[in-house]
Amino acid sequence: MEVPFDIFLKGKRKSSSNPLITREKIYKKIKNEAENCLWCSTALYLKSVNQEKYLLWLNIAAGLLGFISGSFFLWKVAGPLWGSAAAILGGSLNVICLTSGLKSNASTLKRSADRYKDLQKRFEYLHIKATHMSLKEIFFNFERLSDELSNIRKQSGPIDEKYFSKTRKKINSGHYKNKNGEK
Repeated sequence: MEVPFDIFLKGKRKSSSNPLITREKIYKKIKNEAENCLWCSTALYLKSVNQEKYLLWLNIAAGLLGFISGSFFLWKVAGPLWGSAAAILGGSLNVICLTSGLKSNASTLKRSADRYKDLQKRFEYLHIKATHMSLKEIFFNFERLSDELSNIRKQSGPIDEKYFSKTRKKINSGHYKNKNGEK
């Protein structure tokens, strides 16, 4: 069975020699969206891991800087006890102030990566269940999932190309193959 291509693209007709779409084209589109979600979730996860590494080194540097400056100043002025207290307080406050924004950004990236991964699984599930569904049901579910995908893209923002190149290496190395050997 074939249906008009317009229905599949939400009324946006693309120039094509074949304006009708078959089940095979729908399955391919669903599978492509699932793979797209895999790439985006992996790239966002790698970006969050990179930010957490940066955050760790920033924590260490800020803590040491606060510790050294606080202890040196008060050790000379007020003595060893106050110098130690100032070092601990200075190091911890410095770390808290510098990293509060970065920590929330890294956790936001991980949440977005998890949402992409969840959506990937739902596209894969639709791909499997589509054989037992009518075309109208497939279109309805595909549109719903596509709307969620566009919302996630709006919320997660752009992803740098360097993370996609890292993702390409990770996926091509066979890191994300399923039991059948497929990506």
